[in-house]
Amino acid sequence: LTPRLLALGRVARARAVELSPVIELLERARIFQGAPRTVIEGVAAALERVEIAAGDVVVRQGDAADGLYVIESGAFEVRSSGEADGPAVTVNELEAGDYFGEIGLLERIPRTATVRCDRAGAVQRMDGDAFLDVVTRAPVTTGLLRTGAAARLARTHPGYRMAHDSATAA
Repeated sequence: LTPRLLALGRVARARAVELSPVIELLERARIFQGAPRTVIEGVAAALERVEIAAGDVVVRQGDAADGLYVIESGAFEVRSSGEADGPAVTVNELEAGDYFGEIGLLERIPRTATVRCDRAGAVQRMDGDAFLDVVTRAPVTTGLLRTGAAARLARTHPGYRMAHDSATAA
């Protein structure tokens, strides 16, 4: 092999080692369950690690959906005022291996809940357009994501039917 090819192989192996913890996090989160390994590796490469301090709001209900978040560490509280825009209540508590942000991206709707960090940690953030690109390239993940998103959406907006659900219900 040429020196150039050997160097490329070393770079690829180093990148695989670097991404290994993120790939393991994605596998634990099960958000891309059933996706080919190459898709999971591509997602891992597209993620950006963000440190979050206790008390910080990561996403706010009503804001535009712009990213998917996979929790690496810390504890997060999910609060929503629901469809009726009543007082905000806690609808979920999340920790390492959990994810959020997919509902607004999949449905192209504003955030349905506010996610606040209770215990400092870190998240892996993926840009929304990159996330949607992955979902459309790996259709096996779409059904699983929609099922999970529909269950989560039912907690905050029970009257809302996801676009996919209403199409199959008719």
